[in-house]
Amino acid sequence: MQSFQFLSRYSRILVLFVIVTATLLTANCSFSQEGKTKSSFRFMKTEFTCKVTPPAEKAKNLNLWIPLPSDSDLQKVESVTVEGVEKWKITQELKYGNSMIFIHFDSLQTAQPVVLKYVVTRKEMCVLADPPPAKVSELSNSESYKFLADEKSLPVGGRFLTISNEITKGKRSALDKAHAIYEHVVGNLKYDYKNESPRLGEGDAEFVCDMKKGDCTDIHSYLISLVRSQGIPCIHEYGFGVTGVPVAAPLPADGKITSYHCYPLLYQDKYGWVPVDASDGIRWLDKGRTDLKDYQFGNLVLERNAVAISRGRNLVLSPAQQGEPVNKFIYPYAEEEGKPVKVSLEMSRHILQMPAISLSEKIPPAVELTLPVELPETARVAPIQIQAPPIAPEIQQQLDELRLLIKAQAKEIAELRDQNKKPVATAPPKEVPSVTPVVPSREKFSVYGFLRVDGMLDNSLTNNTQSPLYVLSPDNANKLNKSNGALAIHPRFSRFGINFNAPPETSSGWRVGGKLEMDWQNGAGLTVESRPLPRIRHAYFTMQKAESTLLFGQYWDLISPLNPTVNDDTMMWNAGNIGDRRVQIRYALEPKKSPFNFAAALGLTGAIDAKDL
Repeated sequence: MQSFQFLSRYSRILVLFVIVTATLLTANCSFSQEGKTKSSFRFMKTEFTCKVTPPAEKAKNLNLWIPLPSDSDLQKVESVTVEGVEKWKITQELKYGNSMIFIHFDSLQTAQPVVLKYVVTRKEMCVLADPPPAKVSELSNSESYKFLADEKSLPVGGRFLTISNEITKGKRSALDKAHAIYEHVVGNLKYDYKNESPRLGEGDAEFVCDMKKGDCTDIHSYLISLVRSQGIPCIHEYGFGVTGVPVAAPLPADGKITSYHCYPLLYQDKYGWVPVDASDGIRWLDKGRTDLKDYQFGNLVLERNAVAISRGRNLVLSPAQQGEPVNKFIYPYAEEEGKPVKVSLEMSRHILQMPAISLSEKIPPAVELTLPVELPETARVAPIQIQAPPIAPEIQQQLDELRLLIKAQAKEIAELRDQNKKPVATAPPKEVPSVTPVVPSREKFSVYGFLRVDGMLDNSLTNNTQSPLYVLSPDNANKLNKSNGALAIHPRFSRFGINFNAPPETSSGWRVGGKLEMDWQNGAGLTVESRPLPRIRHAYFTMQKAESTLLFGQYWDLISPLNPTVNDDTMMWNAGNIGDRRVQIRYALEPKKSPFNFAAALGLTGAIDAKDL
């Protein structure tokens, strides 16, 4: 077994280390029930089995990365075994120290499953439980920038600074601000139980800000952007639980794992890393457990977080993949000849040792947030020190110089941010009542059109302007010379239009849009025609979901309503219809994987056929 230092190697961050008793080696994480207090050492030992199957077709130069949990103060990886391949190695990416199994295949003729098994002992993370733990070591300035920066799908500042400023108005401490943001997220976002979001699980904070719905990655991405915009270090952590919400009672020892779970960790000087599980807070609130909703700010339910797998987003693996950075490294990732390919995954778990008490026996006390909380003297213990190996004096000097340089840069960045936050106006800002932040409107309009000029030269070679029966030769002496060469020019086919797209939250699961388009065809004395001036070409709105589209308004005919006739002496009104527009209700189905489309429409009558729908 190889030991992995997940945090201390790169960031020297100490996650919670709770109070240790001398006799039972038990950590106090208290819960009250009917006025009684229980103290227990809650931990879980679980064996996880991952069966990964690369593509079944012939593959060459295939690289496979499988995420692997790492050791930390809360977690111990007891054993790791790999079956199905002879050569494999354990690697770590550089940014956060996440561990992984790396396997290379020169060629594959058939699918070759790889089975990864690991046994993990996980302690429950109780940071703001009653009583609170002792203070842990602070995060150094040389590391905090990793968890404050703007990154792909996790923007900092802009609309998120505006929203978070409104949410945290009047709050001073970092923990007070974080709790206000937590309550805002739990109270305004919904968990997407029905997978209705078109971008579910992508973790795009901008999209979630508009959609107001998603899974744990989506909800927590929105929270992280708000927290970081307030200058509070925050990071995404991913893992697996052994049950869903609510927790099964009794908890089965064996089961399948069908989904991951994630939560943010934010840093606060007094307590160190604090978990903020807003996603489960929403789910517990939906189940009527307000107590557990409150408990999710500052603590994690062990049954929902039985193993931590990886931290961070937008990761470059080890060895580095050729594709884009991995959005979230919770499932295996594979590349063939440098191009990403899909792999299948089956996961199961077997609990080797259950927690001392089950969640159903716990009713945690409400978390008081008149922070910062001063710890009683009996609860104080000295910060835990990391015993690092001796460093050569010249290397230590270089490290000290680098720390001073990074510290100066961090201070300079903070000063620039403060300058950007200063208001431009010199007048004092007006006091406004505290309200729930309103997300800026996301409607989108686009205007288009063109100017068209048409010209016609009439040389009177036709004997009738309405119903041409024959055309005279240019040399015919009977043509009317007096009108020969008459020129007519008009811009009536010029076109103007507006496209409209509604915000994603307008209709749950549907994309709403519309169009208004017009020209000036019936002008210059043509008032006897059937359409007014200006002529409306299109005026409709649509609702689209997956492969289905609903349309309401004026649009092209689905089929011609006129019967073609053979005529040589009329205006040709009834000669057939090569395409007209009318007010209608239409449903269209356009399968992406089928060459056939289906549409049905009900339309109003036209200018010629005065019939019903």
